[in-house]
Amino acid sequence: MKYQVLLFYKYVTITNPEELKAHSFALCEKYHLTGRVIIAEEGINYTLEGLTEDTEDFVTEFLKDERFKDTHIKRSEG
Repeated sequence: MKYQVLLFYKYVTITNPEELKAHSFALCEKYHLTGRVIIAEEGINYTLEGLTEDTEDFVTEFLKDERFKDTHIKRSEG
């Protein structure tokens, strides 16, 4: 099994950080990812790890949000 680490951040206005936090944690649980998620009114910062297929599925779903569609995501082997 191959693992992958995702690192990304973006400065963007988050009007309801608690709502995004709940959604992000639900996605992490859905795709069995672990790591760190920081969400504030001024932006996001994520460091996540999981199976490569799961991390890519997470990215596909996460980038559907218009606020994050152009986020540069760094990937490395876990």
